Amino acid sequence: MKFKEYLSESNNYVGRYFYYLPLFSTTKRDPIEMVKSVKKAIKDVGKVKISPIEDFSNSQFSFSISADTVVPLHHLINVMINELNVLAGPLHTELEMIEYTASNLNLTTTDKLPPKIDAALNLKENKLTSLHNIHMHIKEINGNLLVSDNNITECVLGVLLIKNLTHIYMDNKPLQVIINKYLPNTRGRQGVMDCQTELMAANFSEFAKL
Repeated sequence: MKFKEYLSESNNYVGRYFYYLPLFSTTKRDPIEMVKSVKKAIKDVGKVKISPIEDFSNSQFSFSISADTVVPLHHLINVMINELNVLAGPLHTELEMIEYTASNLNLTTTDKLPPKIDAALNLKENKLTSLHNIHMHIKEINGNLLVSDNNITECVLGVLLIKNLTHIYMDNKPLQVIINKYLPNTRGRQGVMDCQTELMAANFSEFAKL
């Protein structure tokens, strides 16, 4: 079956998932021949981009992978490994998700992002000035939220209502410290209210809004 048959139709969301794929072999192989085998195995890939990482040894070969969705990519990797086993001999691997990235896209709002992120979310180097109602657009982030290199001047409390969010990284470090005291938020609205109180006491009243 061709790789593209595993891939879902494109959606209207911005950003892509990025993965790290280390391939391990119990026998020594020529890295150049291994890369050729990989390129041959993935020649039918459409919406997935796979790039070799050039710091491999004779027993380990690493690749970065990006795709629009999660589950189809896991199916793709299984097929890729099966084909490589034929091309280059037995391999074993562990697929590691790195992040969902929508950085440097000139975003001014978060309404074009998926409601559930199965990784950390990278929104660095956009044009966000506010995180107003971010919890209405993004319901769950399974990891950190990176919003550095944005000129955020108001409304950050909504991050406390995002399920499973563990940490936020932003340019305003004193603000970051306060918010992270309440992440992950296990107390719902009470956690939001307590954080709001502390933000206002620290003269961050403009940020102390949803």
